[in-house]
Amino acid sequence: MLASSPISALLLVVNILTTCYVLFMDPRAMDRFALKPYRVKQDQEAYRLLTSVLVHVNMGHLLVNMVTLFFFGPALEYQLGPIGFLALYLGSDLASGALSMIKHHDDAWYSSVGASGAISGVVIAYALFYPLRPIYMMFIPIGIPAIVFAGLYIGFSAWAAKDQRPGSIAHIAHLGGALGGLLITVILEPSILTHFIRMLTY
Repeated sequence: MLASSPISALLLVVNILTTCYVLFMDPRAMDRFALKPYRVKQDQEAYRLLTSVLVHVNMGHLLVNMVTLFFFGPALEYQLGPIGFLALYLGSDLASGALSMIKHHDDAWYSSVGASGAISGVVIAYALFYPLRPIYMMFIPIGIPAIVFAGLYIGFSAWAAKDQRPGSIAHIAHLGGALGGLLITVILEPSILTHFIRMLTY
């Protein structure tokens, strides 16, 4: 599957290697890589919008994101092509960071890392291409149609982002990535909405 999906494979390798390097060889790099909206604004450290997607707080965090990328990435890379899929992934990451900037640009303590924003965009894009395919989650014995999962995911992220606590899950980043993925997919594939409606009414 990954043999015909070079961008998905590359992203998996880069995320795993970078996270392992930071966690086991240079833990202080976590602070240098993290998205800190206050620092981006005050010190012009815009590079953090891209470096933060490469590292994760622990191996469990990395595992969840990479397993999701492994299962959803190749299907989308097939639909969008390698360049289109890379644009979706990076664009979703930047949208994630942009919404985090809007909400937390005056918060000197806010910090986030991980590919979750980019992965959120990937999952939403998958729901547009395959709205009725089941998505399985741990502890839930039945598959959830992708479109239902996407709607619940966006709704929950929007609700949870209202009360972001230090050290908690960055729901605002998930919401930004999901909305970015939705917009970028429509831009890359203008016919996706027609396809989406056809799949739901077939």
